[in-house]
Amino acid sequence: EKEALDLSKSIKWKKGITNSLLALAVSSMDENNENEAITFSLQALNAAEDIGNLKEIAFSHSVLSEAYRLLGDDSSAEIHALKFLDIAHSMKNDALIASAEVTLIGNYIEGKKWNKADSLFPNALKLATAQENQNMISRLLWGKAEILEHEGKFKESIIIVEKALPYYLKKSNYHPIAYSYSWLSNL
Repeated sequence: EKEALDLSKSIKWKKGITNSLLALAVSSMDENNENEAITFSLQALNAAEDIGNLKEIAFSHSVLSEAYRLLGDDSSAEIHALKFLDIAHSMKNDALIASAEVTLIGNYIEGKKWNKADSLFPNALKLATAQENQNMISRLLWGKAEILEHEGKFKESIIIVEKALPYYLKKSNYHPIAYSYSWLSNL
């Protein structure tokens, strides 16, 4: 990725620079280095703004939102998620809108802003279902289960979690399954 960035810089290919910076930001997130991800994402955001590439601007805000959320900076996470959503709406891109809404829902749940999270849920689920995006649907169901738990609707919460589990079983992704059983045992 750094080689791609160096090459893009050497030939002054701005889109390549933006994409390389975003790739480095995502790699940094994978390595749990959120501060480095923020640095690369801010550089990518500036580069994307220079060339007017809305998709990369939106993606930069998405990565920034997640990095700030992981660092516990809920305010910055929300700001960047809202910018991500605004850009997605301006592009009329349902896949990006759904992704931005899922990001916001996660931020709101983590910040215990239950009503804000719940207000986004119906549209996000509708878009994810229309796209047949099982990963996104499962993430939304988890979020809805947490909202229901907060409201004291434990039975409904369990039913929602049970709807999300088959996706993770099919993907052989056992971490969410173990988490769900642990979470359910606490209800």
